[in-house]
Amino acid sequence: MKKTLFLFLTLMMPAALWADELGLYLVDKSDTNVRNAPGGKVVCQLPCIEEGYILQVDRIEKGWCRVVGNIVEPTLDEEQVKLTGSSTGYWIHNSLLFAKGMGDGGLTLYAEKSKRSKVVLKTTEWTEFNPIEISGKWVKVRVGKKTGWMLISEVCNNPLTNCC
Repeated sequence: MKKTLFLFLTLMMPAALWADELGLYLVDKSDTNVRNAPGGKVVCQLPCIEEGYILQVDRIEKGWCRVVGNIVEPTLDEEQVKLTGSSTGYWIHNSLLFAKGMGDGGLTLYAEKSKRSKVVLKTTEWTEFNPIEISGKWVKVRVGKKTGWMLISEVCNNPLTNCC
């Protein structure tokens, strides 16, 4: 029952409910190395599954994202994976982690952490991005060669839904 409730909340609620945390999904075509620090020692691996995983991160350093806690949820109804082997946290490279914008069916990236700043990119379709930095309620992201800021509340962390 607890797993079902957690999975429902993870899939259906926007990432904004986790202050300073960003919901992302991981899809890797091979087992994913999990490290004890940015670029550190490999302490465990997430087994490759076609549908990938959903996880929360709270920090991004030097291109590495720190996973919140030590439990990772598969996207579909499979068993949770418990990360082990580190007392300093669990880190995954940001090039393997994605999300998509859910504002008006696309995303809007701003030059600064303000909706009043210049718009760097506006899409009308669901657009995947890689995270670069987290700062309060904002996340800096990369879409192709463009970078900009968006509100964490406008992030969808599930590749199988539109989070609306």
